[in-house]
Amino acid sequence: WGLEALGPEGMLIASVTDPELLQGVCREAQDAHLRNLALMLERGIQVVYDSWFQCGPSVGWSPRTYEEIFLPLVKEAADLAHHYDAVYIYQDDGKMRDIIPLVVEAGVDVLSGLQPPDVGDVILSEVKAAYGSQVALLGGLDPVYTFDLGTPEIVREKVRQAIADAGAGGGYVLGTAEAVAPETLAESLHTAVTAARAYGMY
Repeated sequence: WGLEALGPEGMLIASVTDPELLQGVCREAQDAHLRNLALMLERGIQVVYDSWFQCGPSVGWSPRTYEEIFLPLVKEAADLAHHYDAVYIYQDDGKMRDIIPLVVEAGVDVLSGLQPPDVGDVILSEVKAAYGSQVALLGGLDPVYTFDLGTPEIVREKVRQAIADAGAGGGYVLGTAEAVAPETLAESLHTAVTAARAYGMY
Protein backbone atom coordinates (compact mmCIF):
# COMPACT_ATOMS: atom_id res chain seq x y z
CA TRP A 1 0.00 0.00 0.00
CA GLY A 2 2.93 2.31 0.54
CA LEU A 3 3.68 1.94 -3.16
CA GLU A 4 0.27 3.40 -3.93
CA ALA A 5 1.25 6.55 -2.07
CA LEU A 6 4.83 7.04 -3.25
CA GLY A 7 5.22 4.69 -6.20
CA PRO A 8 8.11 2.20 -6.45
CA GLU A 9 10.65 4.78 -7.56
CA GLY A 10 9.52 7.26 -4.93
CA MET A 11 9.90 4.68 -2.17
CA LEU A 12 13.42 3.75 -3.27
CA ILE A 13 14.44 7.42 -3.47
CA ALA A 14 12.89 8.15 -0.07
CA SER A 15 14.93 5.35 1.50
CA VAL A 16 18.01 7.49 0.75
CA THR A 17 16.75 11.07 0.81
CA ASP A 18 13.98 10.90 3.42
CA PRO A 19 13.98 7.64 5.43
CA GLU A 20 11.50 9.09 7.92
CA LEU A 21 8.97 9.63 5.11
CA LEU A 22 9.39 6.03 3.96
CA GLN A 23 9.01 4.72 7.50
CA GLY A 24 5.93 6.88 8.06
CA VAL A 25 4.24 5.69 4.87
CA CYS A 26 5.06 2.08 5.73
CA ARG A 27 3.69 2.57 9.25
CA GLU A 28 0.40 3.97 7.95
CA ALA A 29 0.02 1.14 5.45
CA GLN A 30 0.95 -1.48 8.02
CA ASP A 31 -1.50 -0.17 10.61
CA ALA A 32 -4.32 -0.43 8.07
CA HIS A 33 -3.17 -3.90 7.06
CA LEU A 34 -3.04 -5.10 10.67
CA ARG A 35 -6.52 -3.71 11.38
CA ASN A 36 -7.96 -5.54 8.37
CA LEU A 37 -6.03 -8.69 9.21
CA ALA A 38 -7.26 -8.67 12.80
CA LEU A 39 -10.87 -8.39 11.60
CA MET A 40 -10.43 -11.42 9.36
CA LEU A 41 -8.66 -13.41 12.06
CA GLU A 42 -11.43 -12.61 14.53
CA ARG A 43 -13.87 -14.06 12.01
CA GLY A 44 -11.95 -17.31 11.99
CA ILE A 45 -9.55 -17.39 9.04
CA GLN A 46 -6.83 -19.91 9.73
CA VAL A 47 -4.25 -19.06 7.07
CA VAL A 48 -2.74 -15.67 6.26
CA TYR A 49 -1.03 -15.41 2.86
CA ASP A 50 0.92 -12.14 2.74
CA SER A 51 2.82 -10.98 -0.35
CA TRP A 52 5.96 -8.96 0.39
CA PHE A 53 7.44 -8.91 -3.12
CA GLN A 54 7.41 -5.10 -3.34
CA CYS A 55 9.57 -4.94 -0.22
CA GLY A 56 12.22 -7.42 -1.40
CA PRO A 57 15.53 -7.36 -3.25
CA SER A 58 13.89 -7.80 -6.68
CA VAL A 59 12.45 -4.30 -6.42
CA GLY A 60 15.84 -2.86 -5.48
CA TRP A 61 15.89 -2.93 -1.68
CA SER A 62 19.15 -3.87 -0.01
CA PRO A 63 19.13 -6.57 2.68
CA ARG A 64 20.06 -3.82 5.18
CA THR A 65 17.06 -1.65 4.27
CA TYR A 66 14.86 -4.72 4.27
CA GLU A 67 16.04 -5.62 7.77
CA GLU A 68 15.63 -2.11 9.15
CA ILE A 69 12.31 -1.10 7.59
CA PHE A 70 10.33 -4.09 6.35
CA LEU A 71 11.35 -7.01 8.56
CA PRO A 72 9.76 -5.53 11.71
CA LEU A 73 6.49 -5.22 9.77
CA VAL A 74 6.69 -8.86 8.68
CA LYS A 75 7.22 -9.88 12.29
CA GLU A 76 4.21 -7.82 13.42
CA ALA A 77 1.96 -9.54 10.88
CA ALA A 78 3.27 -13.02 11.72
CA ASP A 79 2.87 -12.37 15.45
CA LEU A 80 -0.71 -11.20 14.92
CA ALA A 81 -1.55 -14.35 12.94
CA HIS A 82 0.00 -16.51 15.65
CA HIS A 83 -1.98 -14.70 18.34
CA TYR A 84 -5.06 -16.18 16.67
CA ASP A 85 -3.39 -19.58 16.11
CA ALA A 86 -3.33 -18.99 12.35
CA VAL A 87 -0.62 -20.06 9.92
CA TYR A 88 1.42 -17.23 8.41
CA ILE A 89 2.67 -17.63 4.83
CA TYR A 90 5.30 -15.21 3.54
CA GLN A 91 5.20 -14.76 -0.26
CA ASP A 92 7.94 -13.32 -2.47
CA ASP A 93 8.09 -14.44 -6.09
CA GLY A 94 11.38 -12.74 -6.91
CA LYS A 95 14.91 -12.81 -5.55
CA MET A 96 14.78 -13.66 -1.86
CA ARG A 97 17.86 -15.77 -1.08
CA ASP A 98 19.59 -13.06 0.97
CA ILE A 99 16.56 -12.32 3.14
CA ILE A 100 15.42 -15.88 3.85
CA PRO A 101 17.40 -16.13 7.12
CA LEU A 102 15.78 -12.90 8.32
CA VAL A 103 12.28 -14.02 7.34
CA VAL A 104 12.69 -17.37 9.08
CA GLU A 105 13.94 -15.62 12.21
CA ALA A 106 10.87 -13.34 12.10
CA GLY A 107 8.76 -16.42 12.82
CA VAL A 108 6.89 -17.11 9.58
CA ASP A 109 5.44 -20.60 9.19
CA VAL A 110 5.76 -21.00 5.42
CA LEU A 111 8.16 -19.54 2.85
CA SER A 112 6.26 -19.17 -0.42
CA GLY A 113 7.56 -18.32 -3.87
CA LEU A 114 11.09 -19.70 -3.88
CA GLN A 115 11.62 -18.56 -7.48
CA PRO A 116 14.58 -20.42 -9.03
CA PRO A 117 17.20 -18.77 -11.26
CA ASP A 118 17.27 -16.98 -13.64
CA VAL A 119 14.16 -15.01 -12.66
CA GLY A 120 14.80 -15.63 -8.97
CA ASP A 121 17.83 -16.76 -6.99
CA VAL A 122 16.58 -19.57 -4.76
CA ILE A 123 18.15 -23.03 -4.93
CA LEU A 124 15.38 -25.20 -3.49
CA SER A 125 17.64 -27.97 -2.20
CA GLU A 126 19.76 -25.44 -0.29
CA VAL A 127 16.74 -23.80 1.35
CA LYS A 128 15.35 -27.21 2.30
CA ALA A 129 18.67 -28.25 3.86
CA ALA A 130 19.13 -24.99 5.75
CA TYR A 131 15.57 -24.19 6.87
CA GLY A 132 13.33 -27.15 6.14
CA SER A 133 13.20 -28.12 9.79
CA GLN A 134 12.05 -24.62 10.80
CA VAL A 135 9.53 -23.62 8.13
CA ALA A 136 7.43 -25.26 5.45
CA LEU A 137 8.23 -24.48 1.82
CA LEU A 138 5.72 -23.66 -0.92
CA GLY A 139 6.57 -23.10 -4.59
CA GLY A 140 9.93 -23.60 -6.24
CA LEU A 141 8.73 -23.95 -9.84
CA ASP A 142 9.38 -21.15 -12.32
CA PRO A 143 6.08 -20.11 -13.94
CA VAL A 144 7.71 -18.40 -16.91
CA TYR A 145 10.39 -20.69 -18.35
CA THR A 146 8.88 -23.93 -17.05
CA PHE A 147 5.18 -23.35 -17.71
CA ASP A 148 4.54 -20.31 -19.92
CA LEU A 149 7.46 -20.87 -22.32
CA GLY A 150 8.31 -24.48 -21.54
CA THR A 151 7.08 -27.82 -22.81
CA PRO A 152 5.27 -30.62 -20.98
CA GLU A 153 8.57 -32.51 -20.91
CA ILE A 154 10.28 -29.61 -19.14
CA VAL A 155 7.37 -29.36 -16.70
CA ARG A 156 7.63 -33.06 -15.84
CA GLU A 157 11.38 -32.84 -15.19
CA LYS A 158 11.13 -29.67 -13.11
CA VAL A 159 8.34 -31.16 -10.98
CA ARG A 160 10.40 -34.32 -10.47
CA GLN A 161 13.47 -32.28 -9.49
CA ALA A 162 11.57 -30.01 -7.08
CA ILE A 163 10.12 -33.00 -5.26
CA ALA A 164 13.56 -34.62 -5.13
CA ASP A 165 15.07 -31.39 -3.79
CA ALA A 166 12.50 -30.54 -1.11
CA GLY A 167 10.06 -33.39 -0.58
CA ALA A 168 12.03 -35.62 1.77
CA GLY A 169 10.66 -35.55 5.30
CA GLY A 170 7.57 -33.53 4.36
CA GLY A 171 7.05 -29.81 4.80
CA TYR A 172 7.02 -29.04 1.08
CA VAL A 173 4.05 -27.93 -1.03
CA LEU A 174 4.73 -28.18 -4.75
CA GLY A 175 3.78 -25.05 -6.66
CA THR A 176 4.87 -22.19 -8.86
CA ALA A 177 6.59 -19.12 -7.50
CA GLU A 178 3.86 -16.97 -9.06
CA ALA A 179 0.71 -17.55 -11.09
CA VAL A 180 0.97 -19.17 -14.51
CA ALA A 181 -0.17 -17.17 -17.52
CA PRO A 182 -3.60 -17.74 -19.13
CA GLU A 183 -1.88 -18.92 -22.32
CA THR A 184 -0.07 -21.76 -20.54
CA LEU A 185 -0.80 -25.03 -22.31
CA ALA A 186 -3.45 -27.14 -20.63
CA GLU A 187 -1.19 -30.11 -21.38
CA SER A 188 1.58 -28.58 -19.27
CA LEU A 189 -0.78 -28.11 -16.32
CA HIS A 190 -2.03 -31.68 -16.68
CA THR A 191 1.57 -32.91 -16.87
CA ALA A 192 2.39 -31.10 -13.62
CA VAL A 193 -0.47 -32.85 -11.84
CA THR A 194 0.39 -36.31 -13.16
CA ALA A 195 4.09 -35.80 -12.40
CA ALA A 196 3.29 -34.68 -8.85
CA ARG A 197 1.26 -37.86 -8.35
CA ALA A 198 4.03 -39.98 -9.85
CA TYR A 199 6.95 -38.50 -7.92
CA GLY A 200 5.32 -36.98 -4.87
CA MET A 201 3.97 -40.04 -3.08
CA TYR A 202 5.70 -41.17 0.10
